[in-house]
Amino acid sequence: MDPITILTSTLVGLGTLVMVINLIKFKATFPMLDLFSIKKYRLLKRHFIFQMIFMFFFLSVYLVVFFALLTDTDMIGKIFLGSALFVGSTFVFLIVHLHFELLEQIRESYTEIINTSNRLKENQANLLKVNEELKNEMQSRKQAEAELQASHHELEKR
Repeated sequence: MDPITILTSTLVGLGTLVMVINLIKFKATFPMLDLFSIKKYRLLKRHFIFQMIFMFFFLSVYLVVFFALLTDTDMIGKIFLGSALFVGSTFVFLIVHLHFELLEQIRESYTEIINTSNRLKENQANLLKVNEELKNEMQSRKQAEAELQASHHELEKR
């Protein structure tokens, strides 16, 4: 094999590896969708599946090119093709990584919102309880005051 073919095979091999990593990481984002109540859930899920199909297609192109390089099938611009595929897989890797990070941040924000909401509900329940206790205390004091006034009037009548 000539040096150009070795370099191209290496680039395509690395690109194939990066694409497999992309597929694994991208597939890990699917369960995250189920954590959210998204209005356009079905559309988003279809979009994810569509992206996954394209990644599998891209992976199959890598495998075909890699096989063509290993069997020394004559191809025009092997180095250009290998470089383009490697850059393409790296680009997809960056998109998948950003996508994963975005969903992770959304999940963390969602969890924080839920926790804050739960704390607010607990605080509200505590405030309602204290408010009820204060109302009862006020009622008891009013009743005690009324009884005291009644007994005071009773004593003045004597």
